[in-house]
Amino acid sequence: MTIRSLGLALALSCGVVTTVAAAEAPPAVSAPAPLPASRAPGFPEPRVRAWQLGLARPDRLQHAAFSYTAGLMVGLTSESPAAAAAGAFTLGVAKELWDLHRSGFDVMDLVADAVGAAGAAATTRRLTR
Repeated sequence: MTIRSLGLALALSCGVVTTVAAAEAPPAVSAPAPLPASRAPGFPEPRVRAWQLGLARPDRLQHAAFSYTAGLMVGLTSESPAAAAAGAFTLGVAKELWDLHRSGFDVMDLVADAVGAAGAAATTRRLTR
């Protein structure tokens, strides 16, 4: 691997790791309006649901960024895209198992980890050619 590609990898990983500092706060929830008969009780409004369930939620972006960075470190060290993806995804699964007894296992967080792991594998493949 050349110094140029190593510098590119470092620049990419530093740019991805930055956290989302100015994340939107969740909208204030006022007293619940009467529910239409067609909606299940306890199901949030679409505006609230968008930030609670979306892939672009700040903590999910952090999952993807961490997986990408960890996978890129493993991938560039081993020069193996498969190791990059496996290492990053394994960390994501371990984190969700850790959360099992705290905030609960979140499949969408695991999807964000998989997106970061796939990105790390693709970047590793590109940089180690």
